[in-house]
Parts: sequence; C-alpha cells; structure tokens
Amino acid sequence: MLAAHAAWRPLVVPGGGSDAALDLDRIDELIDQLDLFPLPDLPSAPPRNVHIKASKASAYIPYHELLRRVFEVDIHACPRCSGRLRIRGSITAKADIDRILEALGIPTDPPVVAPARDPPQRSLHL
Repeated sequence: MLAAHAAWRPLVVPGGGSDAALDLDRIDELIDQLDLFPLPDLPSAPPRNVHIKASKASAYIPYHELLRRVFEVDIHACPRCSGRLRIRGSITAKADIDRILEALGIPTDPPVVAPARDPPQRSLHL
C-alpha cells in the first residue's frame, strides 16, 4: 500500500499517488482482488458520493523546519535579541574562508589523519 506506484496509496497516504481522482470502480476491483478475512463493521470501499483526489502538496520539508520540529531549535532566531535572522550571502572562495578562519583563530588545514592499522593479531593456543 505504501509503495510509490501502489494502487491503494492515495487511500492511505495524504497526497500520495497521482493528481487524478480515483476511479471508484477501480477501487471496487481492487477490493475484490483482496484475499482477506471479512472484517465486521469496516467499510469495504469509500462511499460513492465521496470524491477522492490526491493532494498536489510537495513532500519537501525545508531543513530549518525539520530542525524546529525535531529539536525545537529555531535557526532563524538571533541568540542575542531573538529577532529574525536572514541569510545575506555565502562565502565560497577558499582564500576568503581561510582569512576569516585565521581571524577567528580556527585552523584552516584539516587535521592529519593517521593511516589505518592492522587488527591485533590473536595468538592461537594449539
């Protein structure tokens, strides 16, 4: 049901499936194909007067919104005055980045990584 092209996806996932409305005859056909025990008090299909249409909303959630939801962190809040921060630009030139890091006292070269070593040899007592 949750696969990207599953016929039942629009029924269980908000915004899942295509933009076209579901064909109720197709729903009845899918229900007839199910090999399940009948469940009492559960509708087998949506009522005929309901028009089901998939949402056009995107599943994309901006990173700052994910941080706010998961960690309750607002990256757009100023730590000093709690005002709203805006991105004015980005620095991509290595020379400019090195100059800023040196002024802050942060090393500009990556740390030296030692080569991997062999695992310890286990002696066998035979």
